[in-house]
Amino acid sequence: MQNLYISNFSKLLFKIIIPYFVVILIIGFIINYSFEKFIIFKSEISGAYKVNRILNYSFEKETIIVGSSRARGGIVPEIVGNNVFNYGIDGTGYNYINFVLHKELNKRKKTPIIIVLDYEWDKLGIGETQYYIPNSNNPFVSKLFKDRFSFYHYIPFFKYFGYYEENTKYFINNQINLSKYNNNGGSFELFKNPEHLFNMFVNDRQKSKLYFTGNNITVFDSLVKSTKRDILIAILPYHKSYLESIVNKNDIESFKDSLLKYENITLFDYSKLELNDSLYFNTTHLNYDGAKHVSMKFRKDLDSLNIHL
Repeated sequence: MQNLYISNFSKLLFKIIIPYFVVILIIGFIINYSFEKFIIFKSEISGAYKVNRILNYSFEKETIIVGSSRARGGIVPEIVGNNVFNYGIDGTGYNYINFVLHKELNKRKKTPIIIVLDYEWDKLGIGETQYYIPNSNNPFVSKLFKDRFSFYHYIPFFKYFGYYEENTKYFINNQINLSKYNNNGGSFELFKNPEHLFNMFVNDRQKSKLYFTGNNITVFDSLVKSTKRDILIAILPYHKSYLESIVNKNDIESFKDSLLKYENITLFDYSKLELNDSLYFNTTHLNYDGAKHVSMKFRKDLDSLNIHL
C-alpha cells in the first residue's frame, strides 16, 4: 500500500506538478522579458529606463544631465546640444548624482557632465527602489540596495509586483502626453497654473524656512577629482519667495565658492535669475516656457566658453 502511494505521488509529481511549475516559470520569464523590453525600456522619461541606460549603455558623444525633478523639467536637451540626454529623476539628490557619476566616469568618454544642483540635494536620496529593480542582479545595484531589496526582487515577473501599473503609466505618458513635452529624457510641464493657484504656492513658501546643510560632499569630492572631464554645474532659477525662505544664505554662498576650487568645475548660477511668474510651475520648478528660456541662456553661455555639446 505504501509503495502504491509513493508510486501515485511520483506520477502526480512528474506528470502534473513539475510540468505545471515549468509552464508557470516559462510564462513568468516571458512576461518579465516583454514587460522590460516593451514597457520599461521604451519609457525614456521613467527612472527605471534612465538607471538602466546609465548602467548598461555608453554613448561616446552623449553629454548627460543629472539631478532631481528640477533637472528633469528644467533643461531642454535639444536646446542645449545635439547629443544631450536628461537623466534627471524626481525625488533624487546627492546620492543619485554620486551613483550616476560613479558609473559615467568609468566610461571611455570625454564629454562634459551637466549637474543640476539643488539647494536641498543632501535631503534627497537615490530615488525609489523601483527604478533599480530591472537591474537588481547587477552587483553594484545589489550591493547598494541590499537593505531595500527583498528576495522576490531578484525573481523575474514577481519582482515587479506593485510596480506594473506605475511603469505602464510612464510608458503611456512617454508615448502620449497632453500635459507635458518630452524630449531626450526630459519632461516639461506645458500646463500653466492660474495666478490664484500660483499665489497659494507663494504664500505657503513664505511660511516655510529652509536651512542649507549640503556641505558634506566627501564622495562627490573624490569622484570629481578622479576625472579630467569637465563638470558643468547649473543652479536653475528659484522663485524669489523660495530664496527669501533660506535662513543661512551665507552657507550657500560659501558652498558655491568651494565648488570653484575644482579645476574641472564650471558653475552656472541662475538661481537668482529674474523670471516672470508665468515661467514657473511652482516656487522651485519651471514650466516648459521657463525651461526653454533658461536652456537658451545656458546654451548661449556655453557657446561663449566655446563649449559645444
